[in-house]
Amino acid sequence: GDAECKNLDDGYDCVANITFQGNQKEPLAFTFSGKDNKLGNKFDSTIEISYRTKTGGTLLYVQDGDMYFEVAVLKDQVTVQWNLSVGLPETNRFHKDDTNIEWNTILIKVQEGKLEAGWKGWEDYLEPIPSVSVPIDYGAYMHLFSGKFSIYLGGAPDNDIIPKGNDVGHMFKGCLGEIRVGGLLLPYFPHDELYQNSTSYFI
Repeated sequence: GDAECKNLDDGYDCVANITFQGNQKEPLAFTFSGKDNKLGNKFDSTIEISYRTKTGGTLLYVQDGDMYFEVAVLKDQVTVQWNLSVGLPETNRFHKDDTNIEWNTILIKVQEGKLEAGWKGWEDYLEPIPSVSVPIDYGAYMHLFSGKFSIYLGGAPDNDIIPKGNDVGHMFKGCLGEIRVGGLLLPYFPHDELYQNSTSYFI
């Protein structure tokens, strides 16, 4: 529903969203089950993230061993970064020309062999033009989002085992609104809601 954000000197006060002060010890962690339903429907491999921030940080992070996928924002620039198969991490960025601290929504679509990303709305054009369109290892991506691994919001877990990109891994400061992964709404997964040693940031 509608949420109200008041701009405070030390950050944001959000009603009906999640507020991160940037000093959280652990990000929110979610696991989910029931993705592979009996109808055999293909998992909707889209990620949609609505956020508002003056500074930024990691919005979403998931990893398994050396593999990871991360979406981060720094002021007006979004970084989508991953390391899925052998080789170096892939880093792709896009930004807004008009920087503001209003709500922004990122839409990422992954199809066979290709990741497309940009500000929500690009997909509605007759000939969609995403800000980013690059090859990706689809099988490895789907493995990370298979439901076996925690999806972190607002940061990446703080330990040395976890690979992070150069400009990411920082705790997010700002508001997170609606987040959908594979068509499922976070932070309202129906099962297995998991807060790993952290307090809830719901207000």
